[in-house]
Amino acid sequence: MIAKKIKKSIKGVYPFHMPGHKRNPKFLKNYAPLDVTETEDTDNLLAPRGVIKYAEERTSKIFRTNRTFYVTGGSTCAIHAAIRAVTKADDRIIMARNCHKSVWSAAELLRLETDYIYPKINSVLGVFGEINPQELEKQLSSAPAAAVVITSPTYEGIISDISSIADIVHKNNSLLIVDSAHGVHLGFCDSLPESARSLGADIVIESAHKTLPCMTGAAMLHICSDRVEPALISEALCTFASSSPPYPIIYSLDDMTELIMNKGERLFSAFCRRLDAFYKKCASLKHISLYDGSGSFDFDKTKLCLVTGNTDINGFMLKGLLREYGISCEMAQADFCLAMTSIADTDKGFNKLFSALKKIDKRLSYEQNNQIFEQIVPLREFSLFEARDMSSVYIMSEQSAGKTSAEYIFAYPPGSPIIAPGEIITSEILDLLENFARHGADIYSSSGKYPEYIKILEI
Repeated sequence: MIAKKIKKSIKGVYPFHMPGHKRNPKFLKNYAPLDVTETEDTDNLLAPRGVIKYAEERTSKIFRTNRTFYVTGGSTCAIHAAIRAVTKADDRIIMARNCHKSVWSAAELLRLETDYIYPKINSVLGVFGEINPQELEKQLSSAPAAAVVITSPTYEGIISDISSIADIVHKNNSLLIVDSAHGVHLGFCDSLPESARSLGADIVIESAHKTLPCMTGAAMLHICSDRVEPALISEALCTFASSSPPYPIIYSLDDMTELIMNKGERLFSAFCRRLDAFYKKCASLKHISLYDGSGSFDFDKTKLCLVTGNTDINGFMLKGLLREYGISCEMAQADFCLAMTSIADTDKGFNKLFSALKKIDKRLSYEQNNQIFEQIVPLREFSLFEARDMSSVYIMSEQSAGKTSAEYIFAYPPGSPIIAPGEIITSEILDLLENFARHGADIYSSSGKYPEYIKILEI
């Protein structure tokens, strides 16, 4: 809708303005004609009054929110803006330890005191799972917090009891921000879990591009309660978002809304039928199993967690084997490989995946594998922002035990820090990092020098 209106309004108008390709298809082929900048015809994403304002209002109605903001810098930008809008320097926030690194960087930049709540460990997948509401209540009752930030669903599809958590947060005069980057599709099909948007969260952030047909970078920040002032979100987005947003991403968010509005019921119904049929077929596999949400509060079945825990291969090896059959999966961990699905998947795609799994499964044998996931609670010596302002130096990784980290070290995906600035590096943490890498995980540091070097504080 936006694309059509803008295309019509700029027809025959010569652009003596940005961008530099001047909508000339000679330079950007099919993209140039619709890649525009803010003019009287195209509205302004950070202060919408025309077509973008109407588009956001329509999306808000379809997603049943108080207010929806389009974000073209991904969920990272939306998370930064959300936390900035509801906190001030020196405020305390409680954040789930498995939060994406963007939550950590927001706390660092905004000089927030952080306390961490550790999710339950999912024993089947060997990863962090849901938040225990009772544990959160204990932490909130011990000291006030401006906001609580959690991830639900997780990368693997594990969902927390948002309704109970929201009640606890609000009873303690705090706000609940839910990073639901992987849950934008929830709430549109009866056989899928409800979205955090409708379960009491105050702010919900969603990456539209992850599980709906949108361009990479397309995200939404939803205000879902009257406890959040929209003007504060607008101001925060002006701080973190680019003043030159890519219009094709805006178009894709609007097109996604129209698709759900006109064809959503049919598309999601067909999608869920495909999923149910796939789960049923996978029950015939002898060694590889498909995680069904056992042991979790709730589970998003669109995340196909292909479990290898009792086979003679690990999740990283399964990901590599599937690639040999022409299938590229989203990510892997020690005990599973994750295949992400959406309404854009086809019967052909699901059949190709099952055919490959069936062939691989025949080559496997039973073997009891031990989980490599360990819940290590690092000892914190300095806050994130204190560590940022201190002198640091690089040392060999093997010499870093007992030192205090000056950087983040994380596995990506999912992008949650294993060690953060200001936390003490122990031999157990180094062993865990080496174990992850040995099994095939990609381990990164914010400086980019791990595994050879780790940046530590000069104390």
